Amino acid sequence: MQDAGSQAQHGENGLVRRLTRRGFVIRSGAFGLSAVALFTAACSPSSAPAAPPPAPGKADAPAKPAEAAKPAAPPAPPAAGAASSGAQASAPAAKAGTKTVSMWWEGKLPYEEKLRDEQVQDFQAKNPGITINRTLQADLTKVVIPGFSTGSAPDITQTEGDFPMRKSLVDGNFVLPLDKYYDERKWPIFDWARTWSKIGGKTWEVPWEAQTHGLSYNKTALKKLGIEIPKTYDDVMKAAETAKKAGLVPFASDNDKGTNIRRVLMTHLFALATPQQVRDILFGDAKYDSPEMIEAVDRTAKIFKEYTDGKLGNTLTSDAATPDFAAGRNIFWITGTYNGKRYKAQLKDFPDLDWGYMDLPAINTSLKWTTVGGIGSAFAINAKAQDVESALKVIEYSMGLDDNYNKTTLKALGLIPCMPFKYDGVELREDDKYLIDSLSQNRDIGLQTNKLWPPDMTKYEEQAGQGLAAGEVTPKEFVTTLAKMWEEDKKKPGERWIA
Repeated sequence: MQDAGSQAQHGENGLVRRLTRRGFVIRSGAFGLSAVALFTAACSPSSAPAAPPPAPGKADAPAKPAEAAKPAAPPAPPAAGAASSGAQASAPAAKAGTKTVSMWWEGKLPYEEKLRDEQVQDFQAKNPGITINRTLQADLTKVVIPGFSTGSAPDITQTEGDFPMRKSLVDGNFVLPLDKYYDERKWPIFDWARTWSKIGGKTWEVPWEAQTHGLSYNKTALKKLGIEIPKTYDDVMKAAETAKKAGLVPFASDNDKGTNIRRVLMTHLFALATPQQVRDILFGDAKYDSPEMIEAVDRTAKIFKEYTDGKLGNTLTSDAATPDFAAGRNIFWITGTYNGKRYKAQLKDFPDLDWGYMDLPAINTSLKWTTVGGIGSAFAINAKAQDVESALKVIEYSMGLDDNYNKTTLKALGLIPCMPFKYDGVELREDDKYLIDSLSQNRDIGLQTNKLWPPDMTKYEEQAGQGLAAGEVTPKEFVTTLAKMWEEDKKKPGERWIA
């Protein structure tokens, strides 16, 4: 149970929900890349599987008048704030010959509304004849599948870095395959990021929000303890022991859906194994119970057992965990870069808060990089969109090809695209520059268990991960069970979510 002061802040901070569970939100500009949705899944919590979609049809079939289909889910909820302020932008009446593209972005806060309004105006000035009719949605996981299932979805939707959502869109033939446009239009999306958007060998989305998972640290709290910013993994663990002796909980935990344990596990695997070993383990070419994975699980279990809130950490969302980190009750948090947005929101209550972000230091010192990458969100095109060309132009504006969009998004939200980009004129911190450089190496950094594994393994990893965090499941039980499941699932065709 947290103290009353911390609990009081939780309600307020619930308003500042994650940009999505994501995001390489490189904290920049107004609050530095690290101050925003810093670098989800991957690693973010998965949404519940959608209701069964209607019987599939051809994804690229021409649009037909809507039929009275049986809804596969309840009608899409209204957009964020629609009841009071109206989340749908009020666009002027379109001129004769103007094409209109409807679009859902994620967001709910006033500054997000302002940003999108300004970006819509910028796009329309650069693309006369195309009007964007945009709506902000507070929680994409609650509206995307219901919207497509009932025929109320827009031409373009932002999607979560969430694979049940993506799988449901593909299985329902709700969105267009995009490989043709990648090839024809030569989009410079990083290879690892495009892999994230594939299912069954086809690319279904355009990823745009790069994120990483690593170590956030509270500089203010470290300074009060007389601890230098750690440079090695041993430094991290020594600092944790010092903080524990001082009465603090060294590591924050937001393991309410078993996703924080995955982030901690994946960061340790990338700090221990070579890129090829990581690939072999996660793709099943090597056994899951390899020495590197066993050590990663052991180290992860130790952190949760000795240096977190244990069972309490299993109940906390990211919003609920943030005030304790901001107040200096925790010195570290292995999480996504998207949490920088939450840290910024705490500054009014904790004006002395200063933080930084780094990849988890290498345990295998032969490794140059330990970056764990992921995609916080992407864009998909409705298979029933009447004007695909105009939709593609809107996506190209939003995917990283427009300097103004990149800079204004980076400054306001801390998000960066999944391609090389120019950030001249935007103030960056040194750790932000490091992450951008790391992402730009275009290595195999987007590999994560919830992307590559069959659903039964992902579900077990989350549930048993909570048991591991609470000390109710041993590392040996965790590894042995997953190793057995992987060997069985590899025998079944179609069990992997990407080709």
